[in-house]
Amino acid sequence: MKAVCKWSSVALAVMVSAHVAAEPAFDSDSSAYTMGAALGEHLAMQLDGHQALGLRFDQTRIVKGFADALANNNQLDEEAMAQALHGLTLELHRLSLAKTEQEAQAALEAGQAYLAQNRSKPGVTVTESGVQYEVLQAGSGDKPTAEDMVKVHYSAQTVEGHQIGSTYDKEPNMFTVGRAIPGWAEAMQLMPEGAKYRVVIPSELAYGERNLGAFPANSTLVFEVELLEILDPDAIIEAAKAAGHGPKERHHSEGGMSFMNGMGGMGGMGGQTRSPSMWDQIQ
Repeated sequence: MKAVCKWSSVALAVMVSAHVAAEPAFDSDSSAYTMGAALGEHLAMQLDGHQALGLRFDQTRIVKGFADALANNNQLDEEAMAQALHGLTLELHRLSLAKTEQEAQAALEAGQAYLAQNRSKPGVTVTESGVQYEVLQAGSGDKPTAEDMVKVHYSAQTVEGHQIGSTYDKEPNMFTVGRAIPGWAEAMQLMPEGAKYRVVIPSELAYGERNLGAFPANSTLVFEVELLEILDPDAIIEAAKAAGHGPKERHHSEGGMSFMNGMGGMGGMGGQTRSPSMWDQIQ
């Protein structure tokens, strides 16, 4: 029996050790190659962003510059290289502005076309300000005011159908109606508690000329909003006191932006499609 236990212990030790990574030995060739590959991946991410703006480079010249620098044999002096980099920065800025303006104009035209088509659909109501809404589910409760805090579920997309946010796989949002973007705040005050609306918000009542990354400037936005509850402010305060902190709004951020008015942030743009590189690990 002792022999069986002994051999079982040995077998277990072998099995465990097989799954524990051994400390890697230093290998000069592998380390050198990895440093070069990491630098290459880092540069490739930058080049992806440049290419998205329409700017392409001769990679043989990039490799030559890298090799010359390693050999301390630069073919350009420091002033010439500084001028070249400054020129590159200016060109990237120019191309980025042009791309942003082009996308904003395209979004404006797409939104106008969508609004013109949607307003004639059965069941769609157009408010004086231009917000369009359709009742998907009638509610029977009270309607909130701008000062009320509400709990909602929503999904949001662009007119092209690009999903930009949803709470249906998260907790509902809680916020003060008057703090939402203008078109959404207006629509919320039309909804009885328990209702679900499809709301189309023109760009000037959404984020206007702000580019938030998740969608271009001048974007018309399409929401499905479900008003779950108009929250009792006294109950919120009492619950917050019981929890030992002040009442807080809860609003989910999608791609670095929020649907609260004035609280949108920048999302990720620039055309980079590669995963984080090895360069991030060795800096």
